[in-house]
Amino acid sequence: FVTLSEGAEGQLTRSLYAASQSIFACLAWSVYADGALDPVPATVIGPIQSGAGRWRTWANTRVFIRAWDAVFSQGHWAKHGWTVKTEPDAVFFHFRLHWHLDGLHTRPP
Repeated sequence: FVTLSEGAEGQLTRSLYAASQSIFACLAWSVYADGALDPVPATVIGPIQSGAGRWRTWANTRVFIRAWDAVFSQGHWAKHGWTVKTEPDAVFFHFRLHWHLDGLHTRPP
């Protein structure tokens, strides 16, 4: 997840963590936030508030570059066949992902 540490998104992340739902039901996961997200272990990547771009889409490229830089530098991805980026407010069922990926083979990390 890339999430705000405060407000509705931060609270949703905390609730999902407490219930072991969404990404927190996976074998491995990481959370990247703009600040501490206790009790959720998170990597702070700085401000993630973004404004609207010219076409009324979010202008958040720099935020995700910082998040992906953190993903690569931590290296957890190298221990797994797949890396998935999702959001706290997206419906994510880990068992459905496993079902879709079953039988697909990745190269060893």
